Amino acid sequence: MLAFGDSITNGGGELQWGVALQSWSMWVARALGLPFTNYAQDGARVEDVVGCQIPALERRSAVPGTRFHLGCLYIGVNDVRASDWHARSFEVNFRSALDYLTLRSDRVLTVTAPLDLGRPRAGVKVQELNAIVDATAQELGALVLDLRHFGARNHVM
Repeated sequence: MLAFGDSITNGGGELQWGVALQSWSMWVARALGLPFTNYAQDGARVEDVVGCQIPALERRSAVPGTRFHLGCLYIGVNDVRASDWHARSFEVNFRSALDYLTLRSDRVLTVTAPLDLGRPRAGVKVQELNAIVDATAQELGALVLDLRHFGARNHVM
């Protein structure tokens, strides 16, 4: 299993109730009994997936062109929380990342963002983000995990 994304996919961040967080994608890999390759980074935005994480896989892979059973992408939370959010730019880069996973993976899973995101709330930008995730996933045949109604980071983790 291959994963790209931000801290939510990386599993980094502060303790929750005194317990170290583990990535949702690692739990998926464990549940499916798959080896886990994770290039996610804390604080990443979609440009980091396309410009850093995918190239890092290409540079570091012991077997270039390796196919994965499952490719996962959860990105966009840091993008919509930023003051420079630009939906069209996000869409172009998100499509590129999801397309890459589609080419390298038998199945692809991507994730929507919770609508009740952050304080102050990210507002309508989250709906724009989720619309991009849904439309792109449908076009490329990716599965979508819908987290729109999740309320807190610890639930996502």
